[in-house]
Amino acid sequence: MKRHIAWLTSAALVWLLLTGCGQGGDSSGSASGSASEQEGPLQIEELRFELCSGADADALLKAAGTLPELLRAAFRESGAEVERVSVTIGTSASATGAALKEGGVDAALMGAADCVLWAGPSQIILGAPGEGGRTELCATPSDYGRALADRAEETERLGWSELAHAVWGLLEEDSLYGRRLPNLWLADHYEGSTVDDLEQVKTYQSYEALLRGAAEGEVDVIALPEGLREGYEALWTMEATRTDESGAHGFGRTDSMEEELRPFALTERIPTGVIVVSPAAAEDERLTRALREAIPALARTREGGALLKTVGGYDSYGPVAPEEMDALRRMLTTEGETWQ
Repeated sequence: MKRHIAWLTSAALVWLLLTGCGQGGDSSGSASGSASEQEGPLQIEELRFELCSGADADALLKAAGTLPELLRAAFRESGAEVERVSVTIGTSASATGAALKEGGVDAALMGAADCVLWAGPSQIILGAPGEGGRTELCATPSDYGRALADRAEETERLGWSELAHAVWGLLEEDSLYGRRLPNLWLADHYEGSTVDDLEQVKTYQSYEALLRGAAEGEVDVIALPEGLREGYEALWTMEATRTDESGAHGFGRTDSMEEELRPFALTERIPTGVIVVSPAAAEDERLTRALREAIPALARTREGGALLKTVGGYDSYGPVAPEEMDALRRMLTTEGETWQ
């Protein structure tokens, strides 16, 4: 019986890494040693891999051409020998999900939300980003923002009325870190209240614009991807008349960003992209173990990491905990999504 692997990514068009939308099973990669350590080299006649991604069509076609050999090399590093890798491009998330469920592909790279909505019993074995994937809620240096930050240090949890009265700075509705995760955090902590229940929300087109709004006192609370603040520390205190190497004008603050943007909450982690395997492939523990080792090995190479980032948006993949998928399902439910 031939083994197959297909790649599905999120973003609606193409599939690229693994499909898997189930609970995530044992996605901790806890099996000791490489795939060949105890039973001898794993021999795979064919792996069918699908890419489900919204990346540029030319980039997807190029990836489909170069990925087979890169994957074979990555599998060799994990102790498995793959005779042939076939890579296809998914036409839609629903089509990739159907291919996984029906056994038309063995694995796919696809968006985590798409996996939940369309891939049914398929099993997620890896998620991206490998680190991070959470949102920081920060009080700004506005008068009310400073008061909120001080209150947050005094109490275990801010009251709903305190948060609702603040002016919130968020990104557009499709932004995971800039709006959707904050929306879930509010719903989880304040009896189902969401962004729609806040008194005033200002929407920004980018995190740079959001931070500039915070620096100018336009908002009291902002939502940022975990770790993003570090990349803007120099710009925060740069004079407004000066520009950095990218041409962005300084924010003109006197005190440091660490002093003025004070986090008071951190959301749960949710993966944005996943590698998922079909129900049939999930039954083969050696195969899934080899995949858990091969994809990170691929990401560690210069060419492989660049390919994954271009097609899937990230060049790092790691274990996905069941609670992370639970959080994703709650977020989708809060947004009105349904699935089987």
